[in-house]
Amino acid sequence: MAKNKKKYNPKPGGGAKAVVENSDSDDEGSVLNDGASVVSEASTVQGESEEVDETSQLEQFEGKVKDAIELATQKSAAGRVKALDAICTGFLKRYCPDFVENQQMTICDLVERSLKKGKGGEVEVAARLSILLGLQLADPEEVYKQLKALLTQMVSDKTASPVARAAVATSLAGLCFLGGGEMAEVVSIMAVLEGVFSASYTKPEWALPSFPPEVTALHSACLSAWSLLLTLQSSGEVYRLANTTISKLEGLLLSNDVDLRITAGEAIALILEFAYDYDEEFELEGLPALTESLKQLSTDSNKSRSKKDRKEQRS
Repeated sequence: MAKNKKKYNPKPGGGAKAVVENSDSDDEGSVLNDGASVVSEASTVQGESEEVDETSQLEQFEGKVKDAIELATQKSAAGRVKALDAICTGFLKRYCPDFVENQQMTICDLVERSLKKGKGGEVEVAARLSILLGLQLADPEEVYKQLKALLTQMVSDKTASPVARAAVATSLAGLCFLGGGEMAEVVSIMAVLEGVFSASYTKPEWALPSFPPEVTALHSACLSAWSLLLTLQSSGEVYRLANTTISKLEGLLLSNDVDLRITAGEAIALILEFAYDYDEEFELEGLPALTESLKQLSTDSNKSRSKKDRKEQRS
C-alpha cells in the first residue's frame, strides 16, 4: 500500500490547515505567488478607481462653478443672488486654487458688478464671495487692489444700508489681511474702519450715543474688522498707542448694544495682550477704573435688558 497519503491536522482555535506530506514545494510557491499577484492587482485597481472617482468629482465641481458663474450674469436679481451664493458654498466645500486662479478675473468682475449695482442681499453675498475668492488664491493681492477703492467707498457711505456696509467692512478687512501688503496700507484701512465705529465713542461732556440696532451692528462689525488688522501690527506699535486707544474704546463699554460691548472688551483685551508682550511692566492709565467697569458689566443683572441680551452676555 502506498505510504504517501494526505493527512489533515486540525489546528486548535481556527480552521483546519491542510498539511501535504512530500508535496512539491515549487507548486506551493507558485500558488502563493499567484495569490499575492491577485491581491496586488486588486489594490492597484482600487487605487485607480479612487483616483478616477476623485478626478470625476473635481470635474463635476468645476462644471457646477462655471454654471453658477454663467448664471450670476442673468437679469434676475434673485437669480444672481442664488448663483453667487452657490459659488460661495462651493468655495467653502473645496479648496481648488489652480481652477479658481483661472476664473479669478471673471469672478472678481462679478463681485464688483454686484457690489456696484446690487441691493440688499446681493451686496452681502458679493462681499462674502470676495473674501472667499481671496482665500482660494495663493496670492490675493490683485483681488484686493481691484476691489479696495469700491469697498472703502461703500463702508464710508452713510446713505447705504448698514447691513450691507457691515458685510463690506468684514470683507475689506479680510482682503487687506490676506493681500494688503505694506503696513501703511493696513493702517489706512484701520483708519477707515475706525471712522465708522468712532461714532459710538463717548466722552464725559457728550451724551451717550443712541443708534438703531442695525447701526450698532455695523459699528460692531467695523470694530471686529479693525481688531483683525490690529494683529498685523508689531507689539511695539500697539504698546505706544495702548493708552490713547483704550481710553477711546472704554466709551463703547457703555453702549446699550451687548454685541458692541463684547467686541469692545475683546479689542481692549487684545491691545493689552500686545502691550504686555512688549513690556511686562506696562501700566495702563486708569486700569483700576477699567477693571471695575468690566466687573460690573460681567455681573450686570439689569432687568430692563432683554432675555436675548442676557443670554449673549453670559456666553
